[in-house]
Amino acid sequence: AQARRNGATLTLLRAGPADNQVSTRSLDTHITVNDDHDVAIELTDDGSITTYVVHCLPPDFPDIRILKKTDSVPDGLLFVTPRYGTYGNHVTFTAILDYNGVPRFHRKTQALFASNFRRHADNLYSVSRTIDSSHGSEVHLLDGDFQATKTVRTVGSVTSTDFHDFLITPGGNYLLIAYNRATRDFSEYGASAAEEVRDSVIQEVTPEGESAFVWNSWDHRDVMNLGTDCNVGTSPGEYAHLNSLQLIDGDLIASFRDCAQVLRIDWSGPDKGAVQWKLGGTAPPSDSGTEHLEIVGDDDANNEFCGQHHATLTARGKLILFDNGVGCLGDRKATSPFTRVVEYDVSSGTHASYVREFRLSRRYGYAHIRGGATVLGNNDRWLIAWNHSRNIKVSLNETIAVSEVDPGTDTAHFHMHMSKDGNAVSTYRVYREREADVTIPLNLA
Repeated sequence: AQARRNGATLTLLRAGPADNQVSTRSLDTHITVNDDHDVAIELTDDGSITTYVVHCLPPDFPDIRILKKTDSVPDGLLFVTPRYGTYGNHVTFTAILDYNGVPRFHRKTQALFASNFRRHADNLYSVSRTIDSSHGSEVHLLDGDFQATKTVRTVGSVTSTDFHDFLITPGGNYLLIAYNRATRDFSEYGASAAEEVRDSVIQEVTPEGESAFVWNSWDHRDVMNLGTDCNVGTSPGEYAHLNSLQLIDGDLIASFRDCAQVLRIDWSGPDKGAVQWKLGGTAPPSDSGTEHLEIVGDDDANNEFCGQHHATLTARGKLILFDNGVGCLGDRKATSPFTRVVEYDVSSGTHASYVREFRLSRRYGYAHIRGGATVLGNNDRWLIAWNHSRNIKVSLNETIAVSEVDPGTDTAHFHMHMSKDGNAVSTYRVYREREADVTIPLNLA
């Protein structure tokens, strides 16, 4: 390395500060690093310090390319969990990328897979790790250096913690998802009177590990219309399949994929756990106290979303979700599947008016599993993890893992490709943070 000005100082940073190598104007040295280390050099010039980092990657890290990036894309960092391989033999990383596709941080997951690497308040981070199919998942809380400080799981009778989502309440409690094993009478729904199922459960857990509240889908089966809306058939399994949570104005917004519905649940009022409204599916019983938000104006999709993920309600009453377009229950099941991100206006409290959507061309196929849309700013941008895996008509090099789009103009401003060993690589979700808000630790030799 060489400085351009006389008097400038170059410092090769080492894991032990006493081993740092300092030189004026030029620095000629040889060091050995492995594929998880950083090489960092500080340039000090007229009192200012600039750090240059080479972030080394292992050979199994995905190949990343930027397919499209307009001038309107802001600087920022993308939190992703790239994943590829077959079930039981996944390769998964938690990673931070910039908008040039450059990895700034990575950590290989020593588990079945990882998901939902995200930032919370007070410089706290979390990532969900699925251990194996029999022991479920756990959530690791991470400090500002991305070191695990605590492991969080559901407690008591709520077992099989799930990876799909995790929240921290303003009061500091944890909101976790679980698929709780139970034996249920499904005879009136077309299955047996002693069916082995997994209820969709939301549990609020205190930092001390005590259960503060439990919500179970079985207790709300009439509102959810198990026999009509939920994908029961002859194999109930995860008959509701809860896959996203959002806390807003003291209520929970919860997405149930296999029921093709989103529920707003009272989480802070006197009727904690009561379902306030239901979006999607058929109307609940008239005496349930739950409002059914009938979808209107979404004609191209037969006023239906299905197999959805990642539902988000904005402060202005707009609900945005990732509509996988599979497992449809109404007239849409007779049409060819397509995936989109769709927005409805639910501010009336009585119906859901179609507002807008974003789709890729059908050549990119559709996502039969996974996917998510993170709402940015004042709902002026959507950050989308596509997870396309069926009916793809484009070449591997054209596949899109992440997009940032302007739904107001139906314009994509950013497309990022990830692949490895001849296969597309996906991330369950993607989150964006300002670079100024994230301090990435160095991993020095």
